[in-house]
Amino acid sequence: YENSTVNRPLGYPEGMFLGHNLFELIHPDDLARAKEIMEEVLTVPATSHTWELRLRAMDGSLHWMEGTATNLLDEPAVHAIVLNYRDITERKQTETTIDRQHRILTALNETTPVLMGRLELNDVLQAIVIQAARMMDTLDGYIYLVEPGDTALRVEIGIGIFEQYKNFNLKRGEGVAGKVWETGQSLVVED
Repeated sequence: YENSTVNRPLGYPEGMFLGHNLFELIHPDDLARAKEIMEEVLTVPATSHTWELRLRAMDGSLHWMEGTATNLLDEPAVHAIVLNYRDITERKQTETTIDRQHRILTALNETTPVLMGRLELNDVLQAIVIQAARMMDTLDGYIYLVEPGDTALRVEIGIGIFEQYKNFNLKRGEGVAGKVWETGQSLVVED
């Protein structure tokens, strides 16, 4: 059964889900959790479980949905698992933005005293690379400096997997960094 007055945040027309497996709409990374929730709901009659999952809308976009699954299988008038849900995509996007801003501000707060106490360029650069890597949730990072005389770029500081590339040189136009240096333009690498 599907309520005809239900708000349709995913854009599917009324009746489209009848006789279909709703698990097909769940993002693959959330599927195991969704199955756990359903098993918990099916196990104990008259219980409810709250969930947050990503579901695919009719237009193919993903939406964060928050809902409650209630076991009313033992209720003669209902005899079903009842799902109530709402779209929380905007809230999740806001939470992600706030989390990112918090990480940036925390990194800046941690970096400032470190920078103030350092006089050696490499110490300052090391602190900057470490904090930048933290902001990006990685252990790896590096920074190039232009060699005197504008002859090459040199990896001055490398952390994580880039530690082995310290003193590695690039000429203008070589690799991504060399192309940015040559053109003076930012470059986005989609990967």
